[in-house]
Amino acid sequence: MSTRCQIEFRSGDVRRTVYRHWDGYPSAVIPDLLAFLSWSNRHGDVEYESANFLYWSKREMGTSEQLGFGICANDELHGDVEYYYVVRYESGVCTISAHEVEREEGAVRVGRLVAVAPAPFSFSYDRRKSRAEWSVSSTAFRRRDFGVFLEGDAIACSSLHVAGV
Repeated sequence: MSTRCQIEFRSGDVRRTVYRHWDGYPSAVIPDLLAFLSWSNRHGDVEYESANFLYWSKREMGTSEQLGFGICANDELHGDVEYYYVVRYESGVCTISAHEVEREEGAVRVGRLVAVAPAPFSFSYDRRKSRAEWSVSSTAFRRRDFGVFLEGDAIACSSLHVAGV
């Protein structure tokens, strides 16, 4: 069975949420988000960022391009998701947090924090100009540079803070 997740892009009060139907474990999502964020140039503009994440995620899917991803209402947590991620832009810094989704007596809610990863860039965003200015901290970002792997029920990564490890 697929591991589903939701990914929220947030800057201040503006939030947009994406549904991902498979590979929702932190060991898959965090490297994908880091690679996407190093590719994207719309940092802090969450409407474009979330739309571009859908494009980026589907660009090599071939005949399955109409499957696997969707847009969610911001405060609607799907009942089948296992993880919830927040890509947060704040004070010129972008971080990714991974949370387990908990179920109790029919209620579904965002649960404990399992990992936090800093994005490999800094940014400034001016909504009046509708553009983001950013710089990548590493000129040669590659997915393998982050070395994400499973370690018990949490994850570890060379540039990742792991909660409870």
